[in-house]
Order: sequence, then structure tokens, then C-alpha cells
Amino acid sequence: PTEKPSGFNQSHFVLDGEDSSPSSATQFDDSVILTKEQKQHFLEEGYLQVKQIVPAELVEAALGAINAALCMSGGNIAVRDDSTVYCPGVGKSDAVLNLVKHSTVWTIAQRLLGRGNVLEVDRGQIALKPPNVALLAAGGPEKHDKSLPPKQWHIDGMDKKMMMYSPFSLLVGITLTDVVKPNCGNLCIFPKSHKVLHPLLKEQLESGMPVFSDKKCPDKPAFRNGVQIIAKAGDVIFAHQKTAHRPGPNASHMIRYQVYFRLTHKDHSRNIENRSLMEDLFLEYDGLEEEEVFSWKKK
Repeated sequence: PTEKPSGFNQSHFVLDGEDSSPSSATQFDDSVILTKEQKQHFLEEGYLQVKQIVPAELVEAALGAINAALCMSGGNIAVRDDSTVYCPGVGKSDAVLNLVKHSTVWTIAQRLLGRGNVLEVDRGQIALKPPNVALLAAGGPEKHDKSLPPKQWHIDGMDKKMMMYSPFSLLVGITLTDVVKPNCGNLCIFPKSHKVLHPLLKEQLESGMPVFSDKKCPDKPAFRNGVQIIAKAGDVIFAHQKTAHRPGPNASHMIRYQVYFRLTHKDHSRNIENRSLMEDLFLEYDGLEEEEVFSWKKK
């Protein structure tokens, strides 16, 4: 993870209407940059942590909306496709969308996918990780093993063959509560997994296989380098869609609050249709210099 580069500006953007169109120039802050080292980290590791780029007032507004929903009688938890959905509808609220639209997150996304190339987003995923009371009773975060099972990972959409193994371009995870030690529900990343998975997923898709969606799949790669991300409220993780990840165990006494946004390049539908995404892992990352990507590919 890298530190916040100098020159970050947390001023608000001028927003246009919320539609499914590319982001406009008025939503781009020229003073917000990614250093060469940060770009290289994203290329090599498949993710980038940028610290303290969402202002505290936006974090607090989102927390307020989520907590208000949690305290309402009924309707705050749903199950869809065997997954737990927290606070349905809150992800579309201004309090949640402003985390991206009124912070430098939107500019950094364009620094990766290219200026004006990111489709407007209309929702975020409220991702809560409640305490595991058994782990808490067994001694809490310090007593629990920090290692991660090598095959317990996923990439978003890998169980949906119709999505052609690539339902979006860039995963953005915004931390709303401090996670300052392992085993507190941390977002867990498997560095460099994007490079390993890209050709394997292509092979699975072309052969009609279930894209590693079966946890017992004998061919599912084992990644033994999982990292539990240490983050504070306002920190943001940008991850390639092909980077393996998972939520970590929560042996603490606190709920872990996170919001995820899945951002899409304006040419994504075309790139899915012509299958070009199968051939080029960084096809949609127009913000990365050609020579940087070329140099990375030769390694």
C-alpha cells in the first residue's frame, strides 16, 4: 500500500445529471495525480491503497445513513442469490454516492481508466462484517490465525457465466471505520493474482467451465500470499476486477463498515462483445501509460 501523494485536493466536484454516460471533464481534478510508483504498484500487485482521500464529513454522512437503516424495524437485511444484502436501497442514497462523486476517488478512477472514460455510477454496495462471537470469545483478533485459506477467494461475477467473467472494470472499496489490525473484518487482497487468473479464466470460459465458482473445484488456484488490509476511515482501495479478494474474519467486537463501488469503462460492453478483454488484462486502463503497461507485460 502506498501513501497519499502530495497535491491531493479534496474539494468537491461540479456534478452533472446522474445517467449512464461517461464522466465529464467537470468531474476531473487536474491537481490529483498518481505517481509512477503508485501506477507500478497497481500494475504489479493488482491493487492500490490511497489513504485519507474521502473527507470525514462524507464518511460520517454515509455511516449515518447506514446506521439509521440498521435501526429501522425490518427491511435492513435481505438475501439475494444466497448472499446477504445489508440496508437495501441505501446504496443508492446521496450519502453513499457522494463518497465517490464528491471526493477525489472519481478522479483517481479516471487516472486509471482514462479521463472521461468512467460511466456514471448509480449505487454502492453496503458491506458490513459483523463480529464472529466465537472468535471473540476465543481471544479476539490477536489470538486468531492471521493466515488466509489459499482457496477461499473470489473475483466479483465469477459465478455468473453470462457476464463473460468481467462484469465491470475497477473495484473501489471505501473504508468507513478504522481497521487497524488483522482479523477485524479486513478486506483481504491476494497480490499478483490478476496476472495468474487472467489466462486461466479465459481458458475456463472458452471451455464452458464454471469459472472457479465451485469452492471444491480442484483446479482453483491456491494463493498463499493473502494480505489483510490495514486501513482507516477515508482510505480507499482500487483493485483490478481480476484481483482475487475476500472479507477477512472479524474476531473483534465491532462491525466492519465498508462500501464497494464497481466502476465500468465506457467501452466495456463493446470489449465484452468482441471478446478483446480476454486478450488484454489492462485493455481498459487507458490512464496507465503504454510504456508502463508494455514494460509490465514483458516481466
